[in-house]
Amino acid sequence: MSVRWRWVLAAVILGFLITFNEGFRNHWQKRKYFRKLKKELAEIQNSNKNLAQELRRLKNDPDYLTDAARRELGMIRPGETEYQFVIQYSTPEEKP
Repeated sequence: MSVRWRWVLAAVILGFLITFNEGFRNHWQKRKYFRKLKKELAEIQNSNKNLAQELRRLKNDPDYLTDAARRELGMIRPGETEYQFVIQYSTPEEKP
């Protein structure tokens, strides 16, 4: 057997051992899970940042607080009249 074929055989055996080694597979699965958790953490941190910014605006900006109360709670000022429009959808009549 030539030296070249010995290296190829050694590489194939080494590849086989690495690929089918349980510790190696666990390592890659844990790396994948870690990347997923890292992405989720970044999303949660971004959400927290947005919520903190909204909280600051609610505490410090009376106009924003008023708009939020109107938008989220449906509140109106004393003396205002609320109008609600109901849109009825109808199907077009079939023509013979």
